[in-house]
Amino acid sequence: MFFSYRRRTKVAHITSGLGCPNGCDFCCTSHFFKRRYIPFAKTGRDLHEAILQMEREAREAGDDLSGFILIDEDFFQQKQRARDYLECVRREGRARSIMGFGSVRGLSQFTADEIAEMGFETIWVAFESPSAGYEKMKGREIGALFRDLQSRGVAILSSMILGFPHQDRACILSDFELLMSLEPSFTQILIYFAFPGTPFYAQAIAEDRYLPQYREQPDYRRWDGFAMHFKHPFLTAPEVEALQRDLYRQDFERLGPSLIRVPRIWFNGYMNLRNSANPLLRARAERMRCFCRDAVAGLFPALLFGPSKEARRRARELLRDIERETGTLMLGEKMKGAGAVLLSGWTWFTLRMNLFQQPKLLRVEYHPEVPGARATAVQFAARTES
Repeated sequence: MFFSYRRRTKVAHITSGLGCPNGCDFCCTSHFFKRRYIPFAKTGRDLHEAILQMEREAREAGDDLSGFILIDEDFFQQKQRARDYLECVRREGRARSIMGFGSVRGLSQFTADEIAEMGFETIWVAFESPSAGYEKMKGREIGALFRDLQSRGVAILSSMILGFPHQDRACILSDFELLMSLEPSFTQILIYFAFPGTPFYAQAIAEDRYLPQYREQPDYRRWDGFAMHFKHPFLTAPEVEALQRDLYRQDFERLGPSLIRVPRIWFNGYMNLRNSANPLLRARAERMRCFCRDAVAGLFPALLFGPSKEARRRARELLRDIERETGTLMLGEKMKGAGAVLLSGWTWFTLRMNLFQQPKLLRVEYHPEVPGARATAVQFAARTES
């Protein structure tokens, strides 16, 4: 979807394994499987053949796949399988566009060139809080790791957590400044909370840390990472939630929308890989060049409506760089840019007027403990954060 315009592209999902051995105390995925990893694709060859099979099935159905999302909590942690997959890609001589998940520890086992050769174009990498001490954060220095990946055209989605007991406001802001210095293409900022079945949940129950409204009658609609459930030594729940909203706003204003951030990474990949001696990386550079040209239309709304002077400056600078290195914009590209401006205005209008939005959730509640009670339908809007 591009400003209310549905693009005719399809992305395939492949699950190469479930579970995660990292065992972070808040992670339901890891502890649901008792910190075990269950591979579906046991070897890199299995994974490569699954991708080829999915491509064949898509062609037979008349679909053209633009890429793959690889469902695996920490793909690069399975080092031998990832290396086997890399060898399959090298033998075939063609890398697919892949979005996947990796930790600092897992990614540190490979060079940025190897990760680029595999075809990864977006990777979700946890940032959490550097002072939280999670094992998955051990490896290369995070700034150097991010810069190397970004220089090969890998866009990074990085996730920060606030509300750890050791964090006061100054610690949270320090973590956020470090995150901003890494310039992730996408940012997730969630509040520390406990799913049932995790060690943190057991600890919170044992220490009576839940606030009354979440201990006595928990509203599970608010178990979403946007609500503070616990007593905190330094901050109240409203303070944590307000700080989260402020950090999201700062991220948007300082780094700009992802329509600027991702094409900048593609441009960096093109510039750094276009003269590579490695044919896979040269092909990747050409793909990144095409991505940049396709992304030009999305820069036009950012030039006019970017959330800050800095965001608009970044958009202008990127557009100049793309034109300088890949050629002057054609008339058709400029017309698409003008169309994107109109579409962005339409999207703004429909949001403001609540037109053509997702339907509200209809929840049916049953109360069998009340004699003669009938099922009641309760309708409520999905909670959003501004």
